[in-house]
Amino acid sequence: ERQIPWDLTCYRFLIFALEKIFDLPMYWTTDAVCKSIRQEADFRVEASNAEKARIGIDPSSNSTTYIPKIHHHLTTKRVLTMEWIDGVRITDKDGVRQMGFSIPKVMDMVVKTFAEQIFLTGFIHADPHPGNVLVRPNPEMKSAPQIVLLDHGLYVEASEKFRMDYCKLWKAMVLMDTDTVRDVCLSWGVADSEFFASMQLLKPYRPQKKAIHVANTTIDDILRMQMGLKERVKHLLHDTQLVPRELILLGRNMNIVRSCNKAMGSPV
Repeated sequence: ERQIPWDLTCYRFLIFALEKIFDLPMYWTTDAVCKSIRQEADFRVEASNAEKARIGIDPSSNSTTYIPKIHHHLTTKRVLTMEWIDGVRITDKDGVRQMGFSIPKVMDMVVKTFAEQIFLTGFIHADPHPGNVLVRPNPEMKSAPQIVLLDHGLYVEASEKFRMDYCKLWKAMVLMDTDTVRDVCLSWGVADSEFFASMQLLKPYRPQKKAIHVANTTIDDILRMQMGLKERVKHLLHDTQLVPRELILLGRNMNIVRSCNKAMGSPV
């Protein structure tokens, strides 16, 4: 506990130095990241997050997602006691197959679980790496898989306004509604809406082409996106004070889920 302030000071100095060396906007993220790290060091916060996340699970799909029970009377700031769960990591393809489950179905369940958090509840697990997402037979129906979420220390609690704006952004990107994409980005202090949309999609967003969900990404598209990348990142934000801090850890969630999907062969 005494070490954390020193570590965070070093982290702030490192980000400040990197911002100056590469002339890229980075330091604005440090307050939010440091706050999250401090909270993650307190297991009472994790216990509270786990309970809140359980409440947010859609009752119509609660048999497909499970959060282990917390033993609060045995939990302190430095000790977290919770229900033991047997399962395999989400990226353990052999383990998932040995249970008799379809990899595309399991990955689809994972994506839907986090999409529900991002677009419906606004209370979002920010560290869904393979060790924190298990698959096990559903206790209520052994022939069906169940997703188990562990490690609830790092969460994003999105404001209702941000949640609605983020929904609006994705709807606009899919429908190629460039005006709405631009309006949302400007309200967030983002100057280059096309590049920002490409960052969200991890593929080039080009409004003059087909809709993103049906268009194929070519090598030329990728090369065009990479050209002048540093300059586009440098001028991406016109006002860092307006940037919703929720985007920092939300982006982490989406990138980790995407990497899990890729590790499973990109079935979704």
